[in-house]
Amino acid sequence: MTQSINTRRTRNSEFRAKKWEPVFRINRHDTIKSRSLSVSNKTLKDREAGVSLFELLVVLTIMALIATLIAPRVVGYLGRAKSDVARSQMANLATSMELFYLDLGRYPTAEEGLLALIEAPADAIGWRGPYFKDAAGLTDPWGAPYQFSTDPTTETFEILSFGRDGEEGGENEDADLRAN
Repeated sequence: MTQSINTRRTRNSEFRAKKWEPVFRINRHDTIKSRSLSVSNKTLKDREAGVSLFELLVVLTIMALIATLIAPRVVGYLGRAKSDVARSQMANLATSMELFYLDLGRYPTAEEGLLALIEAPADAIGWRGPYFKDAAGLTDPWGAPYQFSTDPTTETFEILSFGRDGEEGGENEDADLRAN
């Protein structure tokens, strides 16, 4: 029984010794190789420890490529969003104009402007406004004031925004927007 225990101990100690042995065996006389191997082992560890400049450049290049593909689409969405905001503001202005007409029996004149929807005109009897919340809604998303015209003979009106370029005509974001 003592013999089997001793052999087991020897086997276990041999196993442990083999388990932790270095992979590279270097002779005592081989000093140049041992130094170069130890240096190369350190550099391998250093390389694995951080991110190299090359890896960083590759990641930045990939991100730049993705940005160049996505950026034009995002800008297009923003342009369409401004046009959509202008259309909804114009619809709100048209509703306010109709309420003004119901109370006064007429639309605001060119002299009164759209400001008549917020502040009572001097000769407005029966004005129950404000019909529009604030003056900030009287300008389009591009910063220009909304234009409007009325036709007293047909009792109609038209609200107009010239779009991003501020000039008549155009396409996409530069297109004119109309509401009546």
